[in-house]
Amino acid sequence: IHDPDALLLDEPTSGLDLKASFQYLHLIRSLMHAGKTVILVTHHIHEIPPEIGRVVLITEGKVVADGNKSEVLTSKSLSDLFDVPIYLVQANGFYQAMPGTKSVQP
Repeated sequence: IHDPDALLLDEPTSGLDLKASFQYLHLIRSLMHAGKTVILVTHHIHEIPPEIGRVVLITEGKVVADGNKSEVLTSKSLSDLFDVPIYLVQANGFYQAMPGTKSVQP
């Protein structure tokens, strides 16, 4: 209970301000570097730590994509998943979903 090997987090930053979100991210990254397994459920692409390697996209209870983060998280896959044009930006291992039709690329 006090030192689990794995953590299951469901929308962990919901309701947090930016500072608290950054503190959460720092803590989770530290735990992952210490060998903890983290399973993260989120709609917020920006809260996925760079250390997360595998991503599963689910819609209406069905898996629509499962694999390496860089292969699964694409502008096209997220646009299809959320049924809205999304332009995905990546910097320093983090992803950010931007609204719009700016050259949606696979």
